[in-house]
Amino acid sequence: DSKNNDSALYYLNAAKEMIMQQKDKKHLAAIYNNLGNIYRDQKQYFIAKTNYLEAYRIWIENEDNTYISAYSNNLSNVYLNLQQYDSSIYFANINIKSSQITNDIGSLIQGYFNKAKIYQEIKDFDSSLYYYHQCLAWKDSLLIQRSKKWISEMHMKYEFGKKEKEIEFLAKRNSLYQLLWIISV
Repeated sequence: DSKNNDSALYYLNAAKEMIMQQKDKKHLAAIYNNLGNIYRDQKQYFIAKTNYLEAYRIWIENEDNTYISAYSNNLSNVYLNLQQYDSSIYFANINIKSSQITNDIGSLIQGYFNKAKIYQEIKDFDSSLYYYHQCLAWKDSLLIQRSKKWISEMHMKYEFGKKEKEIEFLAKRNSLYQLLWIISV
């Protein structure tokens, strides 16, 4: 796995240089984020933080909430690993806020989960329990939402199947009527 990470780092850094020349900020942010992921997985949290901050800074400059929740979530996690709890809470709050703006329930759940872990680390168990409850409540909401969508899709497939069979039956009946009409003429 170390060899794969080294290879990934090499190609990401090469891509970063090319994209910097093209001034493609959004792809540059994605590269910084991916570099941060690799360094985080290698437990090199300080280098991961530096890359995540670059990705985050690019999206903030563009005033685009699309990836702010994901990048702030990564920052919250890496600050937690660095035991910089105030910064971890700060970015968890940004994650929650931007998730609410973009209506990204999955990221919102992650934000609440991060806050629960942070408060558990600093031994504020009442706050930790509160955020775990928030996380579970939103997970339940997401599960209900996905279940309703799945049921709706299954109902549409069922109705579509019924209509297909009805059309097939009507086509056969029409062919039979045509045959009977030809024979009777």
